[in-house]
Amino acid sequence: MSDFENDNDPALVSYTTRAVINGAPVLEISHDEEGWQFHAAPNAPGSNEPLLVRLDEVWKRHPGTALAADLPRGWKARRPTPDVPWEYSPLGPEDYADDDE
Repeated sequence: MSDFENDNDPALVSYTTRAVINGAPVLEISHDEEGWQFHAAPNAPGSNEPLLVRLDEVWKRHPGTALAADLPRGWKARRPTPDVPWEYSPLGPEDYADDDE
């Protein structure tokens, strides 16, 4: 688990996309030093429109994401479809965007 006591505070701001807020299934969750991210399939309408929303807003719209609430910082959870259990793995270099490019 994270060393931050309130890392799962429902009022925390998380990164997501319009696709997720509009109801596209969440297929990837990451939890890094900057917080939580929730992503739908890359081809979902609105997947390229970033949004910042409260963590509880994502949990409310996508209850299955709460099953990954124990995701440690530095890890990600993925699933190919919403009816498949989350698979956990550590974040790797490929999961971080290079801001210098």
